[in-house]
Amino acid sequence: MCIVVLMLATGAFVACNSSELPSTFEMPEGSRPDQASLFSAEDTSKLNAALSAGATQEQKKEAVMILYSTANASRINTPLSLVVQESDAGISLGSVLMHSFNLRNGDKWYYQLATSVETGNATLNTIFAAFAGYLKVGYSTGDGNYYYFGKLGPQFKCDCSIPTFPYATFVIPVDENAKPEDKPFANAMTLQEFNSTLNVLNSIHEINNMNFCKEIIADDPIITYENGVYKVAFAVDTVNSDQALLEKWYAMPQKDMQVGGQNINKYNSYTAVLEVWDNGYAKYFESHADRDAGMASGKPVDKYTYIWEKSDIMTLLKQDQSVDDKSSLVLHDVEDYIDYYSDPDFVAKELGALEKTAIVIAAIVAAIIIIVVTIEVLVKKGKLPKLAAHRAKKKEKRLQRKQARKNKKLGLPADYKPEDVSDGAQEIANDDAECEKPDFPIDVAFGYPPESDEQSDD
Repeated sequence: MCIVVLMLATGAFVACNSSELPSTFEMPEGSRPDQASLFSAEDTSKLNAALSAGATQEQKKEAVMILYSTANASRINTPLSLVVQESDAGISLGSVLMHSFNLRNGDKWYYQLATSVETGNATLNTIFAAFAGYLKVGYSTGDGNYYYFGKLGPQFKCDCSIPTFPYATFVIPVDENAKPEDKPFANAMTLQEFNSTLNVLNSIHEINNMNFCKEIIADDPIITYENGVYKVAFAVDTVNSDQALLEKWYAMPQKDMQVGGQNINKYNSYTAVLEVWDNGYAKYFESHADRDAGMASGKPVDKYTYIWEKSDIMTLLKQDQSVDDKSSLVLHDVEDYIDYYSDPDFVAKELGALEKTAIVIAAIVAAIIIIVVTIEVLVKKGKLPKLAAHRAKKKEKRLQRKQARKNKKLGLPADYKPEDVSDGAQEIANDDAECEKPDFPIDVAFGYPPESDEQSDD
């Protein structure tokens, strides 16, 4: 048996049809978040100084760190967000493509990273997948429990060629004979255990796990501000920086590499472009590196885009073609999608709850109908004389009011009655003119339209 993570992105459902879906992968773009600025007055002053023509190297580097730190804080501290990642390991022998996303709503979130390995040779694919074919899945249930599955290998059948969200498919094989505690996601972790396992620097929501500091930023970063967006292009001085600071900078990526049995010997170069909205929220991050890491040596490229507004997030989530019509009945909000991705049984459980609710409502309606019908039968058989008398009295009042309205239109006294029509005859005539309708709520229960204001007793 396999746990199949439903990430298929073909076909159509709900709001997204095939004509609206992209046919090739493109990094999505989000709108400016409608949030107060994260920049302090001092931050803004320093950024303006770095943008000026006479800015010093110190001012520029300080601005780089202000932009990076503020954008990073926006990721860590904002409760609602979606991050989409595309990475290429840049290995010369073949393509190692990674697609990832991190969907967050408060303390609940879901993260996955799938890796496709393609060299054009099946044997090489298997070899490369053994040390580069990452599959990582982690999530939090919002109650202090964290779950993670991460391994290397070709058995997960990762496919990162999907052009629509969530941009990857994979399977997690499960041994049915394994003990429950040995199956994927069986054991909850603490936050500290989770961060340690994933080699997190400060938070799973951080921009990346590299430890930047002003001292390793190369001279002449380029900082611009246009259309409400700060953009900074900077590099790490991998030649002249203090070696201890450099090793601290890539300490977590080093641990990531060691999972596959490889080691980062050094970075020959590292450049990055960071875009930040004018209120300090991350917009886009892209890095290009050249690293010496044995068989994993290459020129990796990492791209991240940050989506903040709920409407933008839901638009992307609704691209997921694994969500069939039945599943869409229970996926209404971001948190629903987090549960959907985290728990393969979520949809079945929610649909089961809906079915139970429908059964209860149907039973209540049936009981009301039975009661109403029973009352009508008893009234007609004279078994409920008080109710029959009450109805007769209401009917008499209704007829009197109707006659008074007719008299008013004709200019006659309110208490005038036609001489040739007795009270009994008048009542019979009115009964013939209009079908007798049971009082509310009986009329509603049997499908009669409610009485108009003109006919109402009130």
